Amino acid sequence: MTVKEVVQTFSFDELTPEAQERALEVHREALRNDTWFYGTLDNTITPVAEFLGIDLENINWQRFYRNEGEGACFIGTYKYLPNATENIKKLFPNDALIIKLAEDLQVLQSAHAYNLEASVEYAGCICHKDFAVIKSNPNNNRLDELLRDFMGWIYTKLKNDFELLSSMEVCEDIFNNNNYLFSLDGTPLCEEEYA
Repeated sequence: MTVKEVVQTFSFDELTPEAQERALEVHREALRNDTWFYGTLDNTITPVAEFLGIDLENINWQRFYRNEGEGACFIGTYKYLPNATENIKKLFPNDALIIKLAEDLQVLQSAHAYNLEASVEYAGCICHKDFAVIKSNPNNNRLDELLRDFMGWIYTKLKNDFELLSSMEVCEDIFNNNNYLFSLDGTPLCEEEYA
């Protein structure tokens, strides 16, 4: 004879505030280890990089709220691409930071007969723009600085998307619209645990 344990389940709205916070923290931790960021990479970061003339081979970043020195960096190359500023303004008309970056790259390239190029790598396991290895040709500190600004923009974009996806409002919608069930302390229950 099989004895089945009865588990009391609760919807998110039925949890105490403390249990709701536990449920949110479990969800946020799962997000830190999930692949949600591919949407941000595919829909935002990669198109911006392409319009700027940056060929991304790899992007790496520290997960959020874990370490000092959080940041992002990439491996890739940069070369001038005509119409970058116009394309960025069409695609991201409300992103003042990336528009300014495109404009600054345009001005810099214009002053150097559109011949500046760079390769970018990151050093070891430190994912921060200040530790990126940038080799510009000809050597140009301003180009290096602008590419580091792009790395900062990548990190800010990923962090903002993470904060949105892990916000109370979005999490409540996910929990309620998908009928998530929890134990009394806010631990999410897998379907087989309460089926």
